[in-house]
Amino acid sequence: MASRIEKSFWNRASRWSRPASLKLDLWYLGWGRRFYGKQPRIPMSHPTWRYYLVKKGHPTFVETHRRFILNPGELLIAHPDFASGWTDQTMAACEVFVWMWETPPRCPECRPKEGACLRLMTDPASPREIENVHEACRKEVNVPDHLSPHAIESLRLRLDVAIARSFHPPGRTSSSSLQLQLAVGWMQNNLAVVSCVPLICDYLQISPGRLYRLFLEHAGKSPLLYFRQLKMEAAREMLRKERKSVKEVAFSLGYRFPNDFSRAYKSVMGRSPHLVARVS
Repeated sequence: MASRIEKSFWNRASRWSRPASLKLDLWYLGWGRRFYGKQPRIPMSHPTWRYYLVKKGHPTFVETHRRFILNPGELLIAHPDFASGWTDQTMAACEVFVWMWETPPRCPECRPKEGACLRLMTDPASPREIENVHEACRKEVNVPDHLSPHAIESLRLRLDVAIARSFHPPGRTSSSSLQLQLAVGWMQNNLAVVSCVPLICDYLQISPGRLYRLFLEHAGKSPLLYFRQLKMEAAREMLRKERKSVKEVAFSLGYRFPNDFSRAYKSVMGRSPHLVARVS
């Protein structure tokens, strides 16, 4: 009797299997604690593409001719022809998120070779996003409707993108550096604006003081001086390459009077725009 109760306990696991009546690409979901030491899984292939994300513990992934211990944050994607299983220390518990899909990954980076398995340590920011996708999948399949196939497909794409970005994580950018990039990008796209500071502050949702400190710290000059520099560099290109007149350049950069533009150009570039226009 005791052994039957114990066996029932180890077999209990959080899982969802697709019912025959539901037409989804998603075939299976698994989550929660697993006791692979008590209930090991022998290596075998499966007609689906299997994704495994280790959340807690150090389970052992078993292949046909080798085995290796996984750590939290490691993720595996197995080809349908790849035979694999699980084991662990006798009393050890682990937590693994599992997906099984009928079709291949959407991103090429996530596709293992035929009959192989892809193993990677996810980017520190990725596991939480991947867990969120698993949770969203569980909620969707628990109360499915006619839109569920589309919802599951969007979650599949979200999952594969998160995993693919673990292979090529975007460069770490500080908040202030990103704000500077956005401010400069705004300036480059709005060179005809006369007073840029209020508009950039509204765009970034920061105060004028914060914007001033941002440019002083990262660019060594005020936002107004930086903006004027961008304008004059653009003016030089228009005069040299596009062969526009000084008056045309002045009006295209938001100046009401060409003389005001000429003075600004000379103060920044060190020479009259008329000389540049003649040389060109």
